[in-house]
Amino acid sequence: MVSAAIRARSPTLACLLTVRAAAGISWLDGKCLAVVGDFVITSPNVDFVPWFELGICRVQAMADGRFGLADFTNTPQRFSDQFPHSALIPEPPRRMTSSQSVFWRTPGREDFMELPGTAFLDVGNLSAAFLREVIPLFRELRDDVEEWEKTHPRDWQLASILTNVTQAFGRLQYATYYFQDLVNDFAYFSRHMLDLNARLAFVKKYNFRSVVDGSSDGPGNLAHWAIGAWTAEPAHVQWLLRAGIPVWYVRTKRDFAASMSTR
Repeated sequence: MVSAAIRARSPTLACLLTVRAAAGISWLDGKCLAVVGDFVITSPNVDFVPWFELGICRVQAMADGRFGLADFTNTPQRFSDQFPHSALIPEPPRRMTSSQSVFWRTPGREDFMELPGTAFLDVGNLSAAFLREVIPLFRELRDDVEEWEKTHPRDWQLASILTNVTQAFGRLQYATYYFQDLVNDFAYFSRHMLDLNARLAFVKKYNFRSVVDGSSDGPGNLAHWAIGAWTAEPAHVQWLLRAGIPVWYVRTKRDFAASMSTR
C-alpha cells in the first residue's frame, strides 16, 4: 500500500465520496470515489483510493534495489488471473519495530562487512546481525509451505517462489558482493519473501473464500493488511469482494455514467 504521505502528495486521488456500507453491497456499489483524468475509481470494500499506475510506465531499479511506485510490493497492481495472490502482498508495517519490517528495509553501510586483505574495494558480506533478523521469518515461511504440502497437491507457483527465496537466502548468507549488488539482491529476496507469504495465504485461505457455497454470498471479511488490486473487469471485482481483498474498480467516465443511469 502507498503510505499516507504518498497519498497526501496525490490530492486528485483523495476520496471524494464515502458512503456507509450496506448489507447487500455489490461490485457496483462504492464506499469511495475518485476521478483521475478520464477515469472514475470506486471501491466496494475500502474507503480510500491509493495511488496506482493506470497506464504503461517506465520501470527502473532505484538505489534501494526496488522499483519505486511501480514495484508490486509497494502499490496495488492490476488484478491478474495468473497471479491472483499478488493482491495479498502485505502492506508495510506501520511501525518499523515490527519483526516483518526487515523486508522493507534496505541494508546500509553499517550492515555491510568489508572483506579485509583484498585488493578490491567495496567488497564484502551482509552482516550476521542483519541476517539474524531475517532467518526466523525465512524458516517460518519455509516450514509453513512444507507443512501445507504434506496434505495438499503441490502448488507449482508456491514451490517455484520458495525455490527462488531459498537460493537468494543462500547467496545472502555466503556470497561476497559489491555493496550495491548486495542491496539489489536483498531487494530481490524481500520481494520473493513477500510474494511467498501472499501465495501461501492465497492457497490456504483466500482462494476458497471467493467461492459461493450457498451459505453466504455476501462480501468476505476484509483483509485490511493486504495491498489489494485494481481492475476494469466486473468479474474480478466480484471475486475480490467475495474473498475479502481490497479492490478498486476503474471505469471510464462514460461507462461510469452509463452504469449509474441503469440502476
